[in-house]
Amino acid sequence: FFFLMIRRPPRSTQSRSSAASDVYKRQILKLVCGEATGKYWDYNILPIVCSHEPGGSSVKNVMHWMQNYQKEGFYYFDYGTEAVNLKHYNQTTPPSYPTSNLKQWTTPTLFISGKQDYLATQEDLKAFLDLLPEEQEKYIETKLIDDYSHIDLVWAQNAAEWVFKDVVEFLEKH
Repeated sequence: FFFLMIRRPPRSTQSRSSAASDVYKRQILKLVCGEATGKYWDYNILPIVCSHEPGGSSVKNVMHWMQNYQKEGFYYFDYGTEAVNLKHYNQTTPPSYPTSNLKQWTTPTLFISGKQDYLATQEDLKAFLDLLPEEQEKYIETKLIDDYSHIDLVWAQNAAEWVFKDVVEFLEKH
């Protein structure tokens, strides 16, 4: 919904200057992705960003994210009725994901996050990492970028230096 509004602002803003339209788009992005959104990127790329985001997702996936946010946990998709949940899960509510599988995690993993990210917060990352047994810590590396929001990890002008370089180095190391 938000990205549709960014791609095509309401008629009331289309007749105004492009500067007013850009302000509207920036405000929507900040609302969805975080206060620091765009601090490190050129707003001239906004049409390109909006043509690719939300990339690789679906309405069902976004609904699932919202459900887990509201429940504060990691649960399977809630189909909205007891009957449909029963059909899918043999129970009336969606089960939680089995975090016991994480004890077998031996894949080196790098988590890079933005401190200003409203969609994947530091609290979310900590909650996930807290599910891991201590012996798994040797497989995990984290990096926090103070002024980054959610989409800055991909779209910031300095992402090659602050993000991609670390990813490449991590992959080469492992």
